[in-house]
Amino acid sequence: MKKLIFPLLLVFFFSGCLFYERAPTTDEIVEAIKKVGEYQYQAHISEIEDSRLMFIQNITGGMSLERNEGFEEWKTYSPNGELREIYRVAVFDGKYHSYRFRRDEEGVLENVTEEYPLEELVSTENTTSFLKDYFGWPLMTLSVFLKNGTAEFVGRKDELYVFTIRYNRKEEDKDYVYIWNSTGELWVNSTLPVRFLVNITTTTIESNSNRTKTAISLVELSLSYSYLTPEWIKK
Repeated sequence: MKKLIFPLLLVFFFSGCLFYERAPTTDEIVEAIKKVGEYQYQAHISEIEDSRLMFIQNITGGMSLERNEGFEEWKTYSPNGELREIYRVAVFDGKYHSYRFRRDEEGVLENVTEEYPLEELVSTENTTSFLKDYFGWPLMTLSVFLKNGTAEFVGRKDELYVFTIRYNRKEEDKDYVYIWNSTGELWVNSTLPVRFLVNITTTTIESNSNRTKTAISLVELSLSYSYLTPEWIKK
């Protein structure tokens, strides 16, 4: 009987350790974000202004620092679901590509394609910084929220750590005051974010008249830590 007690205690001890596994700190998440070399993301954004839906955006993108490659595609829809604009930008095979297609009820407004060597924009040694600035904005935004806001661990869901995030900010110039109030929920796998839902309320106040405008952005962001070149770049 004594021979069984020790193994049972080990099972109880280690299962208890797993059950009470420590959640990562915000500093650990930020440090993990800094080390990301490749990832892809999808974002869905709804913009509501003064209780009226203004537009919906679907964004896909990603980057690979090792391959010196990145891409992003924005699709903007009107409130009735009509596709209004496609914007694509990519760094691929040593070149910078951008493409914009806009339409209204009467047809095409603008159809512009640009392509030129990447070194016209940035020196070779600064390619990594360029890619992070251009295609790393979802991770950089999350870092700002984590470093300058408040993050509270609320539990586990589907083996992921779940945090509530709050981030507020205020800016002003001679004409306007801008106030951002953000509340969100962040899912983390080990130390890397994989999903972020956030409600951003932006209040704009005219300094002279005190007139106020309120806009609400509802954002759902999904992230994965691998990279695949999309077909539209290859073509």
